[in-house]
Amino acid sequence: MKTFIYSLLLIAFVLSACEDEVLIGTDTPINPERNEATIGAEGGTLSIKTETTFWLRYIYEYEDGVEKQSIFNELEGEEEPLHFRKVMTGDWYQVEERGREVYFVIAPNDTGKERAIEVSISSGNTGDDITITQSAD
Repeated sequence: MKTFIYSLLLIAFVLSACEDEVLIGTDTPINPERNEATIGAEGGTLSIKTETTFWLRYIYEYEDGVEKQSIFNELEGEEEPLHFRKVMTGDWYQVEERGREVYFVIAPNDTGKERAIEVSISSGNTGDDITITQSAD
């Protein structure tokens, strides 16, 4: 009887913990409302909606079309289930996973060079890339 009760409690805990988690191993399409956007040199914020929840995989950063650096998402601790950072930050941008929305904060561009980030998002076995380009002036 105790085993049965503990099993029910464990199942209830797992189901409640997974409510907002991305299901690893599924093939749910993310379908962002757009895969490219341009923002002016003055910077600002931008939001792109998706059809499902996702996690941030990595960000490639470009300056005048040349790759400058890449940032890969890392696990927050080593607990199960896996939890990835919901916010990734570079020198001039911040990218945040907000449920079914990719939210960008872009700093003003005073470099005189066009710059861009390519953000890779994933949901289970599917993924999408979103490129944000910032003009030089």
